[in-house]
Amino acid sequence: MLDKRVWRHTTQDYFTVKSAFEVIRSTKPKVWWAKYYKCLHPKARVFLWRVCHNVLVTEDNLRRRGFSFPSRCPLCLLESETANHLFWDCALVVPIWQWLLDSFMVHGYPHCMQESLGLGDNMSMYIKDLWRAAVINLSQLIWLSRNAVVFNEVKFNRNTIKVKLLAVIKETSVMTQNSMNNTVADLQIISKLGVATRARPAPSIKSCRWILPWYEEIKLNCCSSTMGNPGKARLGVIARTHTGAVLGVRTKGKGIINRFDAECSAIMEALSWAIEMGWKKVWIEASSSAAVMNFNSNEVPWKHRTKWVGMHYKFTALRISSTWKEGNFSADQATKIGSYLSSNEREDFVGTPLFITRIEDPLVEYFSILICNLFSFSGGWLGLPSCVSLLWL
Repeated sequence: MLDKRVWRHTTQDYFTVKSAFEVIRSTKPKVWWAKYYKCLHPKARVFLWRVCHNVLVTEDNLRRRGFSFPSRCPLCLLESETANHLFWDCALVVPIWQWLLDSFMVHGYPHCMQESLGLGDNMSMYIKDLWRAAVINLSQLIWLSRNAVVFNEVKFNRNTIKVKLLAVIKETSVMTQNSMNNTVADLQIISKLGVATRARPAPSIKSCRWILPWYEEIKLNCCSSTMGNPGKARLGVIARTHTGAVLGVRTKGKGIINRFDAECSAIMEALSWAIEMGWKKVWIEASSSAAVMNFNSNEVPWKHRTKWVGMHYKFTALRISSTWKEGNFSADQATKIGSYLSSNEREDFVGTPLFITRIEDPLVEYFSILICNLFSFSGGWLGLPSCVSLLWL
């Protein structure tokens, strides 16, 4: 295979602007409000940034920049104008906050943006989205009303702010894909706000089986795990015959890689082991459907592509499939031994080693309970399943 220039920051070899941006940007935000950006409208994000950086044109900021004039809050006309006073401590603003806190059944009173957003950290995902949108948009509505008082001499009206805020909350309830906790407290909050309920989806029960390979075919179940993403990875492979007998187990330690690369490495390790043992008819079964899809479509990540091209022609019959970990638990047990191995160090065992306490039975059906929860994703509202699996025998 001829040498080829590749872009190493994608699983494939081609360059994308997105991958370049991900490389040069900071992936570890150093500001506390970064986690609140995910579920906000772009205008609300800009306003949150301005509040948290304290760059709003309040009178205390103008004096700090060299302007000299007497300061007085344009709303209550009692205190000097600061961001904390205007948004939380002003006598005309406090009743609006008390109304909002009572609507969300929140105890305590905040005095800054960080405290306000932090009051919703223990709420359900659905109510949390409504609370964050309410807090940031209420602050923005107060700021717009303040500007109307200063520049247009419009009287401050609390009822107008409440009506606009309820409209924003209802709009957020339509946009979010998160679900509520099925509790009385969440139902009471939803009733007060007048928004639609979004109950948690019912769990879905799926079944799978470990299927015996064909005659004279060797089945290699492989699995990987990482301590973080990326993190220190370890691999496990178990080989079995068409009768279900265990031929051996291989474990291997890997360096710090991401989960997808670890799953691809597990498949490549299973193929290498098969070539070493001289097995010509091989069935690879992995736990990652994404990795299996890449191998079956011949879109192997560039790190493994050269080795893959030289490997897959050495088999007379080769098939690669995926299964759930509930039907691949023996290979998962092998990965735990790999955690004691250094990078690229491996151990081979003949037969069934003692750390494999049980193996898959082709006559037993295994069940997975998928508890799907929808959540918001950065860059827009997107519903993606987050599943928790339990094993039934």
